[in-house]
Amino acid sequence: MVKTSTGEQLIQAIHTVHGGELYVDPTLSHYLVAKYIGRSVKSQQGADILTDRERQVCAYLALGYTNAEVGTELSISRRTVETHRAAIMAKTGIHTRAEIVRFALEYGLVPRASSE
Repeated sequence: MVKTSTGEQLIQAIHTVHGGELYVDPTLSHYLVAKYIGRSVKSQQGADILTDRERQVCAYLALGYTNAEVGTELSISRRTVETHRAAIMAKTGIHTRAEIVRFALEYGLVPRASSE
């Protein structure tokens, strides 16, 4: 499940899991299948696929903040930052912090340095 799931999707997930099956939110299934078969997935929707909080975390990470520093800035735990970072990477097909920087710059999550 993702935070943006509807109530109907939550009920469906509960019924599915209660019946002994696995449930994967439809918005994540594409990424999970691609990862399983070894394909790199780049988001076709850019930063729009990220939640507001994930965009904030991505921006701070791109600016060089550590997980603990991001947590302090956003008043969340370091572990929650790690969870958001993992979600960002899974949704976008990113594997390294350098790619997070490139992604954040490409999609305007952090301003580019001016070349004065």
